[in-house]
Amino acid sequence: MDEPIFTKRELAIMQILWGTNEELSARVISEQTKISKNTIQAVLRKLLEAKYIKTSSIGYSGTVLTRLYRPVMTEEAYLSTVVSKATMERLISNFVAQQENSEYLDHLDNLIQAKKDELS
Repeated sequence: MDEPIFTKRELAIMQILWGTNEELSARVISEQTKISKNTIQAVLRKLLEAKYIKTSSIGYSGTVLTRLYRPVMTEEAYLSTVVSKATMERLISNFVAQQENSEYLDHLDNLIQAKKDELS
């Protein structure tokens, strides 16, 4: 997969797909945007070709069989491709500085330690 630079429409569709655990049809995606169903279908084809999404199954949209889609690329993976390392470090530092829940900080510390152990 190349590093993605999504168009406005592609990003709008990806955000809808990232925002749910369900597989969605073009019609459902269209209902959640101001983008026509035909445009949605064209953008979905492009995202499919680039392997950023997949057809997860075939289901019904009303009484018609249709493809249902899921993202392949996570939102986190996308963000890591569009945010520089320096910016990511500042975001993480700011995020940690604002935390007031010591249990959550312990969780983050455990994640960091697990990664360090993996690298050793």
